[in-house]
Amino acid sequence: MARDHRALVRKGRDIMFQWLDQETGEVPWTKYFLILALFTMLAFYEIGPGPVSWYITAELFSQSARPVAMGLTSSWNWFHKFIVAMFYQTLLHLVGPYVFLLFTGFLLMAVLYTYFRVPETRGRTFEEEAAEFREADAILTSRF
Repeated sequence: MARDHRALVRKGRDIMFQWLDQETGEVPWTKYFLILALFTMLAFYEIGPGPVSWYITAELFSQSARPVAMGLTSSWNWFHKFIVAMFYQTLLHLVGPYVFLLFTGFLLMAVLYTYFRVPETRGRTFEEEAAEFREADAILTSRF
């Protein structure tokens, strides 16, 4: 069994060295692959979790408050993207390749928050949603 494993690793190494440019020491197509991977990641982010804050803001605020809410939402979204970009290298050095488990934990918390706390707006008017928020606000203020 171990002999089969070593043969497989050796075959993979041989295939990689066939692609390796002997003068530069690089695999020439990897830079194009990385650009394609980056664009693919951005595309899936933009059709997935990227625009969620825009949808929630448009659904939960009245027309008069929507421009201010959109501005705050956009600023909040970009601020957190900035924080991730600034601290990614530090986190990578601290945690290593498990840094994505940290991001996965935050994503899981966001999904749970959305599932349990963000109201369903399908088939409801804005007045019904506003009444629900007023009711929830009244419950919170009566407790404190």
